Amino acid sequence: MAPVLQTDKPTIRRVIHANRRWFGLAAVLFFASAVVMYGMPQNASQLSDAVLNAQMEGLHRLVDLIMGLPPVAAALFVFVNNMVSMVQMLVLGFIAGLSPVLTLCLNGMLVGAVSAMTDLEGPALLRVLTVSILPHGVFELAAFFISGGLGLKLGYHCTFAPLPGRTRKESFKAIWREVWTLLPLVTLLVLVAGFVEVFVTGHLVERLVSMSM
Repeated sequence: MAPVLQTDKPTIRRVIHANRRWFGLAAVLFFASAVVMYGMPQNASQLSDAVLNAQMEGLHRLVDLIMGLPPVAAALFVFVNNMVSMVQMLVLGFIAGLSPVLTLCLNGMLVGAVSAMTDLEGPALLRVLTVSILPHGVFELAAFFISGGLGLKLGYHCTFAPLPGRTRKESFKAIWREVWTLLPLVTLLVLVAGFVEVFVTGHLVERLVSMSM
């Protein structure tokens, strides 16, 4: 996998370039989980359905809470909620990478399950789904894959194989420097995603629904 940076002052551009394979691996886990869930036969998905139903219930409660807040407060609430997920993948990634793997796969499965519903409900739901995800998803998924990728890297090099010429402790410190280098970018992406979701995505969905009625 990608080596850790050797420079004393890693920059955002260099860290992204050095870890692009880890970010790609995070994206593969996410989209592979979505594809598997999308194509899973209905009678073979009882366990995944139970997990996803719990996820969907939590998502519905979150949406209801957000809808009751003023727009700016709602955007900040979305930002904090998503940022917790990003930090969780980064902070807990060193435990064999379990947190980022589970988070990436569960979210991918959720997208796959919702996408499968469009086959049953028709193109109208597909349009709503696309509009409700795409505007803010560009920013949110970028932050998601960055956080997941670095969490996976922490887990691999702190649990299974240290960086070349380094101990596990030294590997943790070196990778953690990369985390801190990209944390401002992740924060900015999640913040933008939160405001786009409230101020842009919500209005687009309302307009699309009103046009289809």
